[in-house]
Amino acid sequence: MYQPTISIIVPVAEGRDTSLLLKSVEKVDYPSELIEIIFVFGNHPTKQRNEAYLRASGELLYFLDNDSEPDAKNFKHAIPHFNEKRVVAVAGPALPKSQANILQKSVDKLFSSFLGTGSARARHSKQSGPRAADANMVILCNFIIRKETFKSLGLFNEMLFPGEENDLAKKIIYNGYRIIYDPNFFVTRSHRSNIKDLTLQIFRDGRGRADYFFIKPDVKSLFFFLPLLFYLYVFVSTFIFLIGSFEFAADILFLFVPQIIYFFTVCGFSLYTFIVEQDLTVALLLIFLYPYTHFCYSIGQLWGTIKNLMGKKGYIRADYYFDIKFIKKFEGKVAEEPEEGEEIKEEKKEHEKPLDADDILF
Repeated sequence: MYQPTISIIVPVAEGRDTSLLLKSVEKVDYPSELIEIIFVFGNHPTKQRNEAYLRASGELLYFLDNDSEPDAKNFKHAIPHFNEKRVVAVAGPALPKSQANILQKSVDKLFSSFLGTGSARARHSKQSGPRAADANMVILCNFIIRKETFKSLGLFNEMLFPGEENDLAKKIIYNGYRIIYDPNFFVTRSHRSNIKDLTLQIFRDGRGRADYFFIKPDVKSLFFFLPLLFYLYVFVSTFIFLIGSFEFAADILFLFVPQIIYFFTVCGFSLYTFIVEQDLTVALLLIFLYPYTHFCYSIGQLWGTIKNLMGKKGYIRADYYFDIKFIKKFEGKVAEEPEEGEEIKEEKKEHEKPLDADDILF
């Protein structure tokens, strides 16, 4: 039976709690001597994950966030997929915890719906599977990949955060490999518990999507700009209505057709949630949350677009720092942080050097 060594990689921001993750990892049904855990403390998650890779010894890299709580049987579900040579990665959803306030419950229903996140709803709810995944089904708080493949594809693009996992997933698929989405390979974590944190999260996601488009232009990516295009239309149509003169009510109605369709779509999805969940408060809150999150996402896209057009491409942290800490190493190895030897230095040089045209895979 195939039992590879696994390096669990966790980027941690200053002051974040990691105790629940560690307790969950202790309960995972897999030989303890085949697992190592690497925490990278810092302020640029993409770079932190790449730095951890340079120290990782496992055949597989398992990326988690500090608030991820992996299911005990995750490796039992994921590892058999790697028996197929073309399968180089396994992805699964991040599910909500049972203890949640009303906002968190509503956000869960929003993220799990097609109107809320489209095909990316597979990141937040159990969809059909196991099956081949597309790039939008990958979430980096629960993603496992062959180390050699991660290296050969050039690691994560450090100009991207968020969105680095989508970029890597596209390269995987473009190069003829497969990612398997398995709904039984999952973690639990809490959604944002207040409107301020939710706003910042959605704004960041919109900005990240704009960054990705300008770094890797793709016609298919234009679909994700629909929220921005919609709200631009809302602004323009409202302006025309305020300054214009209309002889017929039908002209006004025609001007606001997209808004009317959107309103009834939001009401329809909220009503469906009420029918399924029998929770009137959540359903009513969704009528507000759908347009609010779409608006925050569009503002993030607008800011990202303006920033990129001004020449400031990607996610850049001038004050970047990191600190590696091995929480656990494979048995039989020294349980202390290794010095930056020649092997690590050479990998760093290889990772940091500019790519030639022949090196670019996607």
